Amino acid sequence: MIKKLEIENIAHAFPEVAFSEDYIIGTFQMRIKTSNVERLTLATASEQTTGTWIKVGADSFEKQKRFGAKVVAIYEVPDAGAEIFYQAAKGGIDIIKDDELLPADESFCPLKERVTKFMAMEKRVFEETGEHTLYSVNITDRADKIRDNALRAIEYGANSLMLNVYTVGHGALQMLAGDPDIQVPILAHVDFVGAYAG
Repeated sequence: MIKKLEIENIAHAFPEVAFSEDYIIGTFQMRIKTSNVERLTLATASEQTTGTWIKVGADSFEKQKRFGAKVVAIYEVPDAGAEIFYQAAKGGIDIIKDDELLPADESFCPLKERVTKFMAMEKRVFEETGEHTLYSVNITDRADKIRDNALRAIEYGANSLMLNVYTVGHGALQMLAGDPDIQVPILAHVDFVGAYAG
């Protein structure tokens, strides 16, 4: 089946087009196995604006054309998740935290790997500047895994923890804060507060 050119190009735009019109420019970094990076990128752009993961009745070509995201560029980015930490810490940042959506410990971003890499950079910056940087490691997980994640992160060298307090509950935060084996600052991240406030 041959698609009409207008339909085929609806989610693409050259950078000069996007920058010359009234657009909000968003940058996404993805690390995922795929055989078609363009298709993944277009799907992400659609889902983040007018689309969903399934077809719904309100979908329309006109809506996509008017409000849908357009992909202006796709770049391969080298793994630099430690060099960036070093540059930010060297620049004087006091606290660097994991993203709240980052799983505590998954194969694509293991807890041990990121804590050891980032804390090695923290030590390097301290040796160069005499200033420490807190790295707040996201340990959010199922209730029965949170304390273990915290203790492992500290064992690997973490000097701060982060908990998504609205999704796991204030009781989990209280449990960590009262634990004598946990003697590092805890960043209580207010993810999901928008749903409550809304």
